[in-house]
Amino acid sequence: MIDGRDLWFPNYVWTGQLDVDKEALKTYSDYKIKDKWDNDRLLGDDRPWSSVDFVLEECIAVVNMVKLLDEVYAKICEEIGFRPVQLYNIWVNKNPPGVENPSHTHIHHAGTMGALFSGVYYLDADKDLDQGDIVFERNDQSAMHIPQQLKTQNTPYNMPEARYKSATGDLYCFSSWIPHRVTKNNSDKDRYSISFNYGV
Repeated sequence: MIDGRDLWFPNYVWTGQLDVDKEALKTYSDYKIKDKWDNDRLLGDDRPWSSVDFVLEECIAVVNMVKLLDEVYAKICEEIGFRPVQLYNIWVNKNPPGVENPSHTHIHHAGTMGALFSGVYYLDADKDLDQGDIVFERNDQSAMHIPQQLKTQNTPYNMPEARYKSATGDLYCFSSWIPHRVTKNNSDKDRYSISFNYGV
């Protein structure tokens, strides 16, 4: 007779929203993207999306956002039994129509120990358009063992991935070792997101 159930090695995706100055962040994002394009276009970066680091000292809206993120990660760390972590880096992503991001993790940071946590905040993403979902993938081999015909319903135990629609204001925080990708932006508008890594 089974009379207990222990949960081990969970992968959480913490969800929420942030009250930030979206207009100031968007203005700063466009400035950084244009500046990078003007200065780096000869370097051969042929990625179809724009990604550029923020500099905290350049924008008070970024400073205020990081203060809120620090509070979020302090609560997460308390919940899971960690000491507080600190910001590693923060950057903006601009995904134009037709662009998707392949599966990846954030296990490396500037060639040193990888981040513990990563996250994304959607700065400008229309929830009524198909601008690309963030998809978290399992990093075990369960897909090789669980046949579709065995499932009577979809549960966190048997699903191969978890998908979240991009929408302005939404925040997702997760362990940096979880593979994740972004589906294609099938709209005619650019999608802006701000990503970040935290670690020791």
